[in-house]
Amino acid sequence: MDTSTCTEAALDSTSSATDFATELRLFKEELRSEFRLMHREFLQLRTEMAQLKDSLKASDQRVDTLEARVGSLEQRLEQKVLPDRGLLENTIDELRYQLNARDQELLLNDVEVSGVPESKEESALHLVKVLGTKLGVTIDEKDVAGTQRGWKYVWTKDGRIFARKEDGRKAEIIRCEDDIGRIFC
Repeated sequence: MDTSTCTEAALDSTSSATDFATELRLFKEELRSEFRLMHREFLQLRTEMAQLKDSLKASDQRVDTLEARVGSLEQRLEQKVLPDRGLLENTIDELRYQLNARDQELLLNDVEVSGVPESKEESALHLVKVLGTKLGVTIDEKDVAGTQRGWKYVWTKDGRIFARKEDGRKAEIIRCEDDIGRIFC
């Protein structure tokens, strides 16, 4: 081998080694730079996560406080309103019943005449006067508050209203409007 070729090969190899070392150094610097950047980003991410964690804890505490307040309010509502509501509903039902009973007691002054065939030209007031005369009682128009024909299967007795849907059925007492729907529907 020739010395010049050896020298060239040695120079090429030295040059290659120098280039390789330079590239390795550059790569190392780039890697360090990237690691520093990643380290800064990682620290920033940790800081943000810590802030998020603190914010989440504060939100949890607020939610816990709100849940406790809602629970307390619900408990107070149950203690005060719910028993009163049932009592009020019972009182309303009782008052309705009493009003209905009084309305029916007012019917005690009513006179019911039944079994008189209906005619087209009749006057209920005239019928009352004629019946009074037949019974030996003088009835003046001012003595009568009102007259009307009732339904065939509806009558009053002792201040109560009775109704029957059809012949042969049981007589029902009507105490309120709902009873009418129940009996006739």
